[in-house]
Amino acid sequence: MAMTKDELSKLYQDILLELPGKSSRDSLKSLQQKIKMVLRHGSQRKIKDETLVSELIHLVPILTDLKARHKFEAQVVLSLPQVLAVCDRLAAIRLRDYEKIEEAKPELSELFAYFYHGRKEILVLPPAKAFRTRYIEMQILAKVKEAIPEKPAQEYPLARAMKRHFILHVGATNTGKTYDALEDLKMAGSGVYLAPLRLLAMEVQEKMLEEGIFCSLSTGEEEDIRESATLLAATVEKLDIHHVYETAVIDECQMIADPQRGASWTRAILGIRAQRIHLCMAPEAERIIRALIADCGDSCEIIRHRRKTPLTYEDKPYRFPQDITDGDALVVFSRKTALSLAAELRRTGIQSAVIYGALPYAARKRQVRRFLDRETKVLVSTDAIGMGMNLPIRRIVFMDIVKYDGRERRLLTTAETKQIAGRAGRLGMYDEGFVTCIERSDVIRDNLTAETEEITQARLNFSEALLSSDYALEDLIRMWSFAQVPEKYNKMDTEEPLTLLRNLRKAGVTAAGPQANEILYRMITVGFDIEVKELLDQWLESCMMYLDGTDRLPFPECQVTELTEMELACRKLDLYYQMCHRFGLPCEEERVAGEKDRLAAEIDEAIARNIQNYHKRCRICGRPLAWNTPFGVCTSCFENERSRHGGRREEKGDKGLSPAKPSGGQARTKRGRRKKK
Repeated sequence: MAMTKDELSKLYQDILLELPGKSSRDSLKSLQQKIKMVLRHGSQRKIKDETLVSELIHLVPILTDLKARHKFEAQVVLSLPQVLAVCDRLAAIRLRDYEKIEEAKPELSELFAYFYHGRKEILVLPPAKAFRTRYIEMQILAKVKEAIPEKPAQEYPLARAMKRHFILHVGATNTGKTYDALEDLKMAGSGVYLAPLRLLAMEVQEKMLEEGIFCSLSTGEEEDIRESATLLAATVEKLDIHHVYETAVIDECQMIADPQRGASWTRAILGIRAQRIHLCMAPEAERIIRALIADCGDSCEIIRHRRKTPLTYEDKPYRFPQDITDGDALVVFSRKTALSLAAELRRTGIQSAVIYGALPYAARKRQVRRFLDRETKVLVSTDAIGMGMNLPIRRIVFMDIVKYDGRERRLLTTAETKQIAGRAGRLGMYDEGFVTCIERSDVIRDNLTAETEEITQARLNFSEALLSSDYALEDLIRMWSFAQVPEKYNKMDTEEPLTLLRNLRKAGVTAAGPQANEILYRMITVGFDIEVKELLDQWLESCMMYLDGTDRLPFPECQVTELTEMELACRKLDLYYQMCHRFGLPCEEERVAGEKDRLAAEIDEAIARNIQNYHKRCRICGRPLAWNTPFGVCTSCFENERSRHGGRREEKGDKGLSPAKPSGGQARTKRGRRKKK
């Protein structure tokens, strides 16, 4: 129903009453003018004037902004959908969709959520285009709601038809959760182990084979399917929900809250077809996991695990490198810092093994072997050791307490601290584990004693039931992100798949036919780091070649000598393997394996023999820098550059020289002042 003069007047009065103080009322001047204009064009009958509708459209973001800044109560929020309903009614009239005019309006809560989540740019378009855009997108949202079951568990009818029993292994790091679950898996007639990392899947396969148990492997980057194998070790994303198992083990279930990958754990728990399912998790995940099991109507039991070796925090200053002892693991949070720290240790005569996320599995295995065989007395690692790697670590030493999480540099969380620290004191090797820190010891100490924040929501993946829709995949994913879900769930982060779809669109890559969305979805769900330009370019070229009808993808260039280039070559090989298998194209698997083994040996040699080459150096004069410096130049070169430019850095060519580099906001302020001059 259209808003009348009286309704608009009441809306204004409601807002006015909610704003405390004269300064807040003064901020309503522009809003007041808008409402007065609407009142001049309004009447007690249906609104037909396009000028009035235009004013109503522009009113929406103003009201939304005021709500955000002044935290209006519900009575004002409920008035906003009335404005939106007018726009919807006129959208139907303009599109001559007379049936829609008579139909019930879409749920107003979803309309409001659509605007409130930042989709305001259409409001600056001409009214007719704005109507059309909103109308079509709300049609897509209605389609999304129709295709998705009210309860996520209902998306897996085959699993709902089974009687499943869950065994929850709840405990901190290094408490034997996974070990106990795997012992039961070994006795199964058929089973699957689902890991968060391919490294862990490979470790489980190797252990099973060593014990004479036939076990296959399936990850995004490689497959080793063995005849007569009764067990499968895989990454969680590779789960086949149509296959039936006797027993399953799903590891690190606290990952269910991860914005990018958590949906894979939700899918596995809701959809896996197994009679007995072991779930290994940190204590903070127990409640949400039990809620998911209840949604499925399945039974469960809980086994609580305790550390068998005590973990002690050493509350005394750690001196580097004087306090280094055998069995220490020095933890940092970047590849570059890890290599620089290892180079610093080598300079002082201490041999170390190095582990970081970008290190290929074969090279990582060689480094681990050096530590196990006591060729090196200490280990330098990123937080890659925090998940599943069983190493003979006596003491964890936090060499840094700040990490970059892909968005910002921040302090370690309680969960991250406990995950890493728990690796100290390996049962059977040490009677006690120790934890210390080189700086800000209060952060680590407090995190170890604090209660970890409970996980309250599980992530949901984009529903593949929508792929059969006639709408574009990009629009489906975007509108799916606005659809409402039960309170215990939250949708996955859609930024990455939408970025990949935009890249395809900009490159003119389109898929046609009834399976267009399925093809595009297979493309955007390939696992690789989209922040690495070389990998993104390789992915885009492979997609273009496939749609152009190629029968073979080009083999990546692997004849490189620098450590960074060798690591990148391994990642290119992984992406090549994935794309070939994803598209059903021939893959030179033996050549891939051979090149990866060769590169792993060369990477291991570069780290073991030439680590001193990776010491941080001034990019101007080449002098060695401290292993933990955040700056790229030495103090001497910085002072020289500052003197040469009269105490000011130039716009181009000298960015980033300052050891006291300003933030982005400060830098913009300075540039703005120069422009004014």
